[in-house]
Amino acid sequence: MNGYIPGHVLLATGILGIISFGTRAAPVVTATSASSPATTPTLNRTVDTSGAIRLLLISQPRAGVEKLNSGWMQSLLDEKRYVEIDEFANLGSRAVARETWQVEQLQRCRVDALLRAGNADQALAAAKSLFLVSGIGSTQYCIHKLAECFKAANPRDSAIVSTFKLQQLALASSDPALRAKQSKDLGENVLAAITIDPKPFEKAIDALAGKKDYDSLYAKGNLLLLSGRVPEARQAFEAAYKAAPPGELKYATEGLMKVIKAEDLSIGRMNQTILEVRPKE
Repeated sequence: MNGYIPGHVLLATGILGIISFGTRAAPVVTATSASSPATTPTLNRTVDTSGAIRLLLISQPRAGVEKLNSGWMQSLLDEKRYVEIDEFANLGSRAVARETWQVEQLQRCRVDALLRAGNADQALAAAKSLFLVSGIGSTQYCIHKLAECFKAANPRDSAIVSTFKLQQLALASSDPALRAKQSKDLGENVLAAITIDPKPFEKAIDALAGKKDYDSLYAKGNLLLLSGRVPEARQAFEAAYKAAPPGELKYATEGLMKVIKAEDLSIGRMNQTILEVRPKE
């Protein structure tokens, strides 16, 4: 952990003892929460067609993602246009991969769309992908969503949901000895058996090959996490940290913490690491 900037670490909240960084992420909200009718853009089939959204995401990706996250995705959910949500969530995530919070919002809607469409196994894989890429402050939301997906994907095995929750609680401690003691009889982490399809982001990752600038490296790290390619994500985020300008050190450090969370499929060692680099009072 040499070279880490410890001064920005903040005490976290949440039942799992999550410790969070002061990043640019917006407050945690559910994927399906809507703004007031007066401010939420609505999606009109006759005006904002799928082709128009697709074109906007290609020509003005940031504007397109902002509109999707500001109300269009919710409108698509309300209209049960689940296939389009799946497409736009991944297309938008590729377009703004550098921005974790924007990616999170898109992927939250994708998980909800897959659940509503009855594709529980795909929803579970998407929820794991979301857990891997999510910012530290969103971890509690992601764990609750994973539990929901485990239940939907395993209607005849209610025990798996309980096992998942118990494992996450046992592995949340920042004390490695306590983690080992609490989890020793709980078996292998059930998240490890969930396979993520890496194909949706392969071309976008390949397009970033060889790029050494901070934004590209961070974007690559997020795309690799979404794809379940965690060892490669570590390399990308370590390089991003080294390339980070002074104003980005908090965000760059969070990227490294996300990797630890992804490696362990739990938050305990991440919490431990954050505590170790905190300045002593």
